Amino acid sequence: MDSTGISRQTNAPESEINLLDRSEALSRVDGDGELLCSLVDIFFKEAGPMMVTIREAVTSHDPHKLEKSAHRLKGSVSVFAAHSVSQTAFDLEKMGRASDLSQVANTLARLEQQMTALQLELKQFHLELQTSS
Repeated sequence: MDSTGISRQTNAPESEINLLDRSEALSRVDGDGELLCSLVDIFFKEAGPMMVTIREAVTSHDPHKLEKSAHRLKGSVSVFAAHSVSQTAFDLEKMGRASDLSQVANTLARLEQQMTALQLELKQFHLELQTSS
């Protein structure tokens, strides 16, 4: 059951579940909605280039670049308590560290879907934070 009291299926697609924990994200900035809005703005500027770097690392079969770029993304999404996105980025980071790219295509596809959904959630959250301040 989620915070709205709605029961969620455990096999629901990522796009149907919340990827960020709003209350945890706010607590990470001591409830400062203005600061969180600023962090969302920064994330929107950096997320695209970070994903491009991850895709380039996968395409060029560069495990070192994959490890570093996935690590950076993991840190960025962790600010928003986006645990499943952070875990997927960490999975890519570990693949890079181990130089084992055998499952990288599936994991990248999952990350792409999660990032699309996360950005939509962050846009909505950003609007809510702006209207509440």
